[in-house]
Amino acid sequence: MYGLCIGIIIVAGLYCVYFETALKYLIALMCLIVVALVIWVRWNTWYELREDGLYLCSGPFHEEIPYADIKTVDKTRGLDFIMALDYDRLQINAGLNPERGKIVLSPEREDEFLAELSRRCPELEIRG
Repeated sequence: MYGLCIGIIIVAGLYCVYFETALKYLIALMCLIVVALVIWVRWNTWYELREDGLYLCSGPFHEEIPYADIKTVDKTRGLDFIMALDYDRLQINAGLNPERGKIVLSPEREDEFLAELSRRCPELEIRG
């Protein structure tokens, strides 16, 4: 992820130096905004088991899922860019609209997280 950020910064800098277009600074600014968003997501991603639901925060994105909606948790692996920042992940099925996307997390202490989530969601099924 950091390599991607460094690459974008280098491309934006080279674009400003070697191209003489009216939009070169706007394009460089957009590249820097993308880098800032990636860094914001990387350093501000966390999950919290609150009184009424699971609270998710990843950069500017926030969501709370009521415990009653959480049905299953699948242990998965992958590298796609979502709220999970690790290779080993938990995919939460909250009976949500499938067009909304997956809820995928990577808590640091996975076993403790699952134990507490199971306590709060008595009918929870953990798979994988």
